Amino acid sequence: MILLLDTSSSQLAIGLATDDGALLRECHAEPDAGGGERAIHDARLAIETATLLSNEGASANEITRIGIIIGPGSFTGLRIGLSFAKGLAFAVGAGIVPMTVHEVLQSANPSHNGYIITSGYRPDLFYVAE
Repeated sequence: MILLLDTSSSQLAIGLATDDGALLRECHAEPDAGGGERAIHDARLAIETATLLSNEGASANEITRIGIIIGPGSFTGLRIGLSFAKGLAFAVGAGIVPMTVHEVLQSANPSHNGYIITSGYRPDLFYVAE
């Protein structure tokens, strides 16, 4: 089973997929008003992951790989996600597959020839990848 984590923005996204990549379950959560990213990533990442596994009738020991977004994005969110992924991978013997947001977007649309532009963490910032 593959665990997918995205803590690169103020939103939290977690997914479970089969070993061949078919999505089984997913969770998308936004912080409460005024809570900020630390409130959602720090407080809910482990809980929501456990809930997804429980709803699938699976245990953490069944995770063979952890796919995680490594950027671009919020330093705090990325740090929390990477720490969680590394700790869980060590505990269950899973491998970690680091991915950027741009790699994921490109793989979702392989015919795209050019730049991928994503909004940055601030309103006056954006990221560009070729």
